[in-house]
Amino acid sequence: MTLAEKILARASGLAEVRPGDVVEPRVDLAMSHENAALVINQFLEIFKGTTLPPRIWDPRRVAVIFDHRVPAESPKTASNQKK
Repeated sequence: MTLAEKILARASGLAEVRPGDVVEPRVDLAMSHENAALVINQFLEIFKGTTLPPRIWDPRRVAVIFDHRVPAESPKTASNQKK
């Protein structure tokens, strides 16, 4: 197996995976950049009118990386980054 296949197999609780397999791997860490606030607002709109609470499945496994707009070029960007 390739390195990617080994990682997917382990995260899926399988002995092995091959190209074409459909797997549901456990997410170790999800990452987004600092523009995540814009996407978060879109997801909040999607959840409006549903009975589902908008939440992150495990906040300990989410990292928001500041890499595009550092330092913030405007007060508006700085405010969005605080979210």
